[in-house]
Amino acid sequence: MNFKAGAALTLTLSVVLGLQISARARTQPDSRSFFVSAQDEDSLLNYLGSALRTSGHAGRLDYAGSCQKDSMEFVAFPRIAVSQPSGNLMALGAVQQIFRGDAGVNVAEEPQKIISVRVGEPSTAILQTRVSLLKISTMGRYNPAIVIGSVESTRELKTAMTKLGLRVPLQLSEQLLATPAPGLPHLPAEMKDVTVNQILNSIAVTFKGIVIYGTCTHPNGGGLIQIRFTGLEDGDEK
Repeated sequence: MNFKAGAALTLTLSVVLGLQISARARTQPDSRSFFVSAQDEDSLLNYLGSALRTSGHAGRLDYAGSCQKDSMEFVAFPRIAVSQPSGNLMALGAVQQIFRGDAGVNVAEEPQKIISVRVGEPSTAILQTRVSLLKISTMGRYNPAIVIGSVESTRELKTAMTKLGLRVPLQLSEQLLATPAPGLPHLPAEMKDVTVNQILNSIAVTFKGIVIYGTCTHPNGGGLIQIRFTGLEDGDEK
């Protein structure tokens, strides 16, 4: 992502970024190119990002993972099979080809030029939670991570997470923040009567990237949700 002068490098405790990068060794892929967990998820995002970038689409990647803990808790990405798309295909066809070896992945095209990828059966109740009023700070309007944090802090989402026994784990994150400036993509100062799903779609479209939403359930009940954004221009997380 291109930042104008004044972009600041910040190190913050954040509840807004998604998958914690695992320190475990990578599982070796077989001939069908199996990828597992956060390290190998980067390879998946490279394929997906390339397909979306060339067609001008945004993306949603929703997945059901497993609750893990390394130095911090995170929602581990599941084991799936991906393949490099072949031929000169449009966005939907190219993304379908990426996951053609895995029947547990559903790919669809949604309004606003969004390609949606669902891996497994993630919990969707949170996504349908309706927020009466989301106020976004000036910095937040230009930075997806801050917006996601604002969503997670709303009264409606906190109530829904408590009812469902879900929570957002803390994690240490390093992120670049864009300084508000004319010409940069940004969200409005307020969003009224919108679902969490609609907000995440707006983030993906406005900032031209992929919103990643993961859920997991503990064996003894309860679980985690994690949301993050990754841009398509150069693959940088925000």
